[in-house]
Amino acid sequence: MIDKIVRDLRTKKGFSSGGLSAKVGMNNTWVSQIETGKIKHPYLPALKKMLHVLGLTEEEIEKVILEEFVEVDKPSNSHSPNRTDYRLERKLIRAKRKPSEYGMKNADILSVGLLTEDTFKEKCEKDADYLFKEIKKLPKLTLNTLLTRLVDEL
Repeated sequence: MIDKIVRDLRTKKGFSSGGLSAKVGMNNTWVSQIETGKIKHPYLPALKKMLHVLGLTEEEIEKVILEEFVEVDKPSNSHSPNRTDYRLERKLIRAKRKPSEYGMKNADILSVGLLTEDTFKEKCEKDADYLFKEIKKLPKLTLNTLLTRLVDEL
């Protein structure tokens, strides 16, 4: 979803993708490639600089990194130095926060304007699909116990 966040913030600020790339000191197609999803893990220092140029505070930039790059903590078949940078950055952010501040609450995501309501719904659907696939892998007894607890809670 970093692509939509960048596009939304860039258009709100009135930057062209090439102009924003130049302001960050990157190739003039860099922002465009992020927005189209060709670059999944942008060079971290440049991404942070771009988000700062787009008006995000340091705390909001940290929230974007924690929320948008969750998959970098999962094992990967290919080693990418930038994935390692994101892993380290996430660990640093977590280390300086209290445990209750690790994630963003849904209202926080919308209130800072990082996601529109539609993109937030898309993110929730994607998360639900992922969880459903993982839950289906559980043993039947575990699934029955989980289902019983969910019904009792609701």
